[in-house]
Amino acid sequence: MNIEEILDKLLSGVHTVVFKKVSDNTVRKMKCTLINENIKDADRRDIITKVKDKKVLSVWDTEKNAWRSFRIDNVIRFEENENDEE
Repeated sequence: MNIEEILDKLLSGVHTVVFKKVSDNTVRKMKCTLINENIKDADRRDIITKVKDKKVLSVWDTEKNAWRSFRIDNVIRFEENENDEE
């Protein structure tokens, strides 16, 4: 899955990304989104500025209620969640 496909999905819902962390190579599973209504104290400009480049994507972690980022190359799996699971 490329960054554009991931962005499209995250702009339309809350989904789960499984990726390897750069800092210590552990695997992390994160529920995240880029939908404004799920992001506290953020607006559209914040979302756009969080897309740093085509290699790193910053997203809103819905369980930690904070911005987190991951490298696209380190994504192991992208799980599409149903709306009622959010």
